[in-house]
Amino acid sequence: MRLSDEDLRLRTLARQLPDAGDVLDLFERLAPIQSQVPRGPFVLASSRRPGTTYAEVNALLESHALVKGTCLRGTVHTASAAVWPDLDAVARRARAGELRRALRLERLTPDDVTAEVERVCADRFVPREELVDAVVGFVEAAEGRPVERSTFSDNLLWGHPGLVRRPRDERWEKRTDAFHRTASTLLELGDSPSPDAALDRLVLRHVAACGPVTRRDLAYFLGEQLRRVDASLARLGDRLEHLDGPDPEGYLDLVDAPLTPSADLGVRLLSEFDALTVGYRGPGRTRFLRQEQLDVVWGRVNGQYAPTVLADGRMVATWRVAGPARATRLEVAMLPGEAALADDALEPPARALGAVLDLQVADVDVRA
Repeated sequence: MRLSDEDLRLRTLARQLPDAGDVLDLFERLAPIQSQVPRGPFVLASSRRPGTTYAEVNALLESHALVKGTCLRGTVHTASAAVWPDLDAVARRARAGELRRALRLERLTPDDVTAEVERVCADRFVPREELVDAVVGFVEAAEGRPVERSTFSDNLLWGHPGLVRRPRDERWEKRTDAFHRTASTLLELGDSPSPDAALDRLVLRHVAACGPVTRRDLAYFLGEQLRRVDASLARLGDRLEHLDGPDPEGYLDLVDAPLTPSADLGVRLLSEFDALTVGYRGPGRTRFLRQEQLDVVWGRVNGQYAPTVLADGRMVATWRVAGPARATRLEVAMLPGEAALADDALEPPARALGAVLDLQVADVDVRA
């Protein structure tokens, strides 16, 4: 079977708009969610499960049923606690060489260093400066020389995937995650999986959430070497089917994957770094918009993505909110070549956004 561009969009939306039983079930189906913007998990829930409330998402984060941490590609993601051991195992292996080179380790191994990171954060949430200073001191004592610190080396220590993050208070949708704690002492995680077994599960998870995907999409999103992804695909065998399509290398999808979405596509407000763009490597990011539109959404210089409006299965605009929480204005800017959306089409997603961010959207302003 050969997939068309429309087939790709419909198949992806069929799993990105699931009929989730509750908010945690939604994240189980779609995680890991790239979420360096604090409100990201909240907007994700609003866009896929309209009516989700601020209290529902915040309670899952506060109880660590949903976990935030630095993992794949050294980037912040959110997932259920059950998924975190796999994310840790894959990201830890990918980052070991970087840690060795950045700290110029000779006497210590990367495992020695990450064990010290986890020891420092074992019993409480620790702020960045305290954590990094303590571990650098440990490395200097063991190596018998000063460590040449850089933002990159500090980030490797602070962003260890065996840690989970939290803000200084309970406002998860607003605050930067300023504190880290060792995941294995905070959560009931069980034994650490092997990196290969973890990779196999994450490959299936990403195909289930964002498929059809290419093998290069998988390598990009999971932050893995292509040869390791190919080895994983060989181990998975006929659990995946190979399909032809616009990319000459072809696509991978689950056997018996849903072909069309069951949910009404309607109009939805997507978060920054939504999986409908960042779930794919660069060439695949035009699945839901055109290249000239992607250039508006994706700031290539700083790597930022604007939040977008999905209408009838395509990204057609960007959005932002302005003003006080009890009189917020939703500002929508249409992407090049798109006709202006009617205000009443944006009222339901605006209400959904207000419910999940604890805002009152009093006005909608659409600019062509």
